[in-house]
Amino acid sequence: MQKSTFFIMGIFLLTSACGVDDSPTPESNASTMVKQLALEDCSEFGCPNGCVQIDYGVDDNANGALDASEIDGTEYICHGSDGEPGEPGAQGETGAQGADGGQGEQGAQGESGAQGEQGQQGEQGEQGETGDQGEQGESGAQGEQGEPGEDGADGADAYPVLIESEKHFVDMYGCDQGYQITQIGIDDGWDGAVADDGILQETEIRTSSIACLAPDLDDDSLKNLEDDCPEIFNLTDACTPSYTQDGSACLPNYAVSGAACSDGNNSTNVDVCDGSGSCSGTPYSCPGASACTVGYTQDGVGCVPEYLQSGFACSDGNNGTANDVCNGSGTCAGTPFSCPSPTTCTPNYTPDGSGCVANFASAGTVCNDGNNGTANDVCNGSGSCAGTPFSCPSPTTCTPNYTPNGSSCVPTFASPGLGCNDGNNSTKNDACNGSGSCAGMPYACPSPTACTFNYIQDGSGCIAQHAIAGTPCNDGNPSTSGDSCNGMGMCSGTF
Repeated sequence: MQKSTFFIMGIFLLTSACGVDDSPTPESNASTMVKQLALEDCSEFGCPNGCVQIDYGVDDNANGALDASEIDGTEYICHGSDGEPGEPGAQGETGAQGADGGQGEQGAQGESGAQGEQGQQGEQGEQGETGDQGEQGESGAQGEQGEPGEDGADGADAYPVLIESEKHFVDMYGCDQGYQITQIGIDDGWDGAVADDGILQETEIRTSSIACLAPDLDDDSLKNLEDDCPEIFNLTDACTPSYTQDGSACLPNYAVSGAACSDGNNSTNVDVCDGSGSCSGTPYSCPGASACTVGYTQDGVGCVPEYLQSGFACSDGNNGTANDVCNGSGTCAGTPFSCPSPTTCTPNYTPDGSGCVANFASAGTVCNDGNNGTANDVCNGSGSCAGTPFSCPSPTTCTPNYTPNGSSCVPTFASPGLGCNDGNNSTKNDACNGSGSCAGMPYACPSPTACTFNYIQDGSGCIAQHAIAGTPCNDGNPSTSGDSCNGMGMCSGTF
């Protein structure tokens, strides 16, 4: 509100002369008149904020207007400077929420997951049985002896030829009385053997032959059934530990049934004699391969494991561990790990042996983003919780502060009786009521008069609006005449 203060730069008094009165008589209806004109540029009159030009004179021609020829004088009344700005008005109501923005572009595709671990090696297949040995072919007829050749020239010294013969008194190769094997070779140190050592090594053998022994040979070097049975047959073992001669044959003495033996088959164990000279065991199998044990070897007693080396990657089958490795002794173990604590938008996690797979709540699930400056918080379907930001009203004298609580604004009220401004100039002594409202006591201004034609309420009192000096009025005194206002709200005449 702009208040203007008027300064009277001159006073023009109309007085009655004691002598001849040349002024118009009341019957002529002539009266004093004032004409006002607002001017913006009044700097030449010392008025930096503008002024009002006031022309005054007597309406000689009684036409109800102050003509230029009737102007008796001119005064300039300066406008006052602008008053202090009033307190800001109360904040308007919050506007309606804007429409939702368009959906954002789809995010870039995430990186490919790590390659899974190599699967376990399959079990080794069982070894096939050894095929039967083929029958030995018949010996060919001996050829006729050729004529002696001519003596050759003396050759260079050569490695000696070695002949070894060994008799076996067993029924084999179709020889029921035993057989003799003869091996011929050169003591030349072939394939790593020692040359000229007088020993026929296996790699030095060039040829070998087998011949059946004749029956009943009277030769101490050839044993027959009438001599030493165990030595002839060389068949003593755990299930036939000895033989007894009866004058025509060797009778075996069998071990009792259940005696321990070895059947020579590594795929059986707990081998025992059957009381008839045979040894047999119980077939057994080994466990399948596992993460850190690639296989087993049967040794006729049990299973000998083959372990992967320590540190080899494996899977212990426990999704609650990661970085699983073998320990070199057949065991696979990893390091336990834990998943993050659940939230409303990620209610649980599923460990998969390498990390935690988040299980998100559905989009729109109500949650709390922990920000009191947002409301209507919901999950986005990807584990995040977010709300819509909102603002609180501007503070006032009677509500100096608001605290957002995540859904609305909680006001903080000033104490009752605190001075304030209710924005109504027709009240005064405004005070807060302790509930955020400001109210004052209504008051009235005096009735207007001719010299105080109006009052303006400013919230604390009444500002009088005085008529300019010289404005006709009635001072209520019949003894005076020419009553006029003095510009300060008073009316007076001349006796």
